[in-house]
Amino acid sequence: MTSTRGGRPGTELGFDVGAPAAGPPEIEIRDLRGEQDLALAARLYHEVLQPSFVPSEMYSWEVFAEGLRPGQSPAMRVAVATDREGSPVGGLTAELFPSSGVLLVGYVAVRPDWRGHGIGSLLLTVAGAPWYDDPSVVLALGEVHDPRHPWAAAGEESLARIRFFERAAARVLDVGFVQPSLGPELERVPNFLLVVFAVKDIALVATEPPAVDARVVGTFVREYFGHCEGFPGGTPDPELARLLADISRYPGIALLPLHRYTDVGRR
Repeated sequence: MTSTRGGRPGTELGFDVGAPAAGPPEIEIRDLRGEQDLALAARLYHEVLQPSFVPSEMYSWEVFAEGLRPGQSPAMRVAVATDREGSPVGGLTAELFPSSGVLLVGYVAVRPDWRGHGIGSLLLTVAGAPWYDDPSVVLALGEVHDPRHPWAAAGEESLARIRFFERAAARVLDVGFVQPSLGPELERVPNFLLVVFAVKDIALVATEPPAVDARVVGTFVREYFGHCEGFPGGTPDPELARLLADISRYPGIALLPLHRYTDVGRR
């Protein structure tokens, strides 16, 4: 386990990860990667993550815990912000999809009584930026609800998340997204945006301005859906086929500033 107190902003892979507040001095950032601290991971899951997301956006605890075990694919990466007593107050998770080289930032959340102290930004800076710099990562993505579409648990919250990611200099891909089903009896969740936290040159196409290689994104989507749902009969269903066709419409997918999310899908 690695741990860091405080933190400082930095630049990784061409994107400034932001300049967060220093955060409360008693906060410690612990990277659980490579260590089986399942007790702390369980507290993070049940006390911070699960209350912050609706059931359709959550892996079960069993799936979450399995992803922490060595040798799993995709490999789960988890960072926890703890207070002086060692209790989790915030967390950041990501999964590395090896065929595409995409790191999907799955959850970033802070307990309500600890919000407003820069802990979320600290997690993205102290834990997230080194993850992006992993040689096996070519593209770091995240999912956020598109505020243009009503959602029971989104609305103003999705706008707040977009502003939060914008402060971290994230951008948005010019393509809509559908979250796969994350477990039995859970539905897919439509009307997501894919935000970009970091991208390496190898994942860009030579356009002006540069765009993300659609083949990388398409490979990731197949990995993600295959991991969560599988492909019965080896063929994507019509909804997934439409998503893949939209992704591959052009060789590159434009990178837009996050404040232009209303332009996504108009190409």
